Amino acid sequence: MKRIFSIVLLGFGIVLLVAGVGSADSIGSEICRLFTAPPPDKAMWFMIGGVLCVGLGATGLFDRRTPASNHELESALKTRRSS
Repeated sequence: MKRIFSIVLLGFGIVLLVAGVGSADSIGSEICRLFTAPPPDKAMWFMIGGVLCVGLGATGLFDRRTPASNHELESALKTRRSS
C-alpha cells in the first residue's frame, strides 16, 4: 500500500512540475515578465508542489525500512508478558 501511494505521489509530482514549467513558459508568462522579473505565482506554486510531491514519493519508494512482522510483534509481546 505504501509503495502504491509513493508511486502515485511521484507521478502527481511530475505532472505538477511539468504543468509549472509549462505555465512559466507560456505567452502570458512572457508578457508578465516584461513588467515583473519573477514567474507568475501559479507556476511557482505548481513547481514547489511538484518538487515536494516528487521528494515525498521518492522517499517513500526508496525507503528500505520494513515494518516489524506480526511474528516479531507476537514474540516481543510474549517475552514482555513472561518477564
